[in-house]
Amino acid sequence: MDGLDFICADAASLPLRDSSIDSVTAVLTLHEVGEAVIDRVLEEVRRVLSPNGNFLVIDKALITFGTPAEELTIMTELAYHKALEYVQRIRAWGVREVDKIIKKIVSKNFRAISSELVVAREWISSEEFLASWGKDTVRLAQMIRCEAKRSELQELIHKIKNTARKHGYGPVKVLAAVFQKQENLQANNGLS
Repeated sequence: MDGLDFICADAASLPLRDSSIDSVTAVLTLHEVGEAVIDRVLEEVRRVLSPNGNFLVIDKALITFGTPAEELTIMTELAYHKALEYVQRIRAWGVREVDKIIKKIVSKNFRAISSELVVAREWISSEEFLASWGKDTVRLAQMIRCEAKRSELQELIHKIKNTARKHGYGPVKVLAAVFQKQENLQANNGLS
């Protein structure tokens, strides 16, 4: 396709000019970003967006779950993030409540335009889920040197598998939110 470029880069240091992009989309991304760099990533999104540019966020969020199968969608993230932290010392920003996600983005001089919870993936059977989930998490769990942490993670993995056997997985509900870059930083920060 003409006019289409693919750039692979660190989200905390985008190789793009200031105000050069009309819209940025982050799909199932923010909860995976390192806790130490989440602010920098959002600042970079804001930097590269054109005036009044849009930022679309689709991400998992902590909500009230109606069933154990729905809760499983977050338990799997928790297990993977614990494994990363215990083995590679990578601490993800993680899955947060809807209002905390929105507040974090707004704090970086964005205006919330709209937000809603949507179903991103329907319920799947326990067989399908168990056949595809956990390879990385289990591999990382085996690498944990601290017995207490390894045991903690293995218990969570066991709980995930038992819940999946009984209830399946999902549906996955995600936050879909649109934000707009705000130009007047002083006004947004209450400065004169």
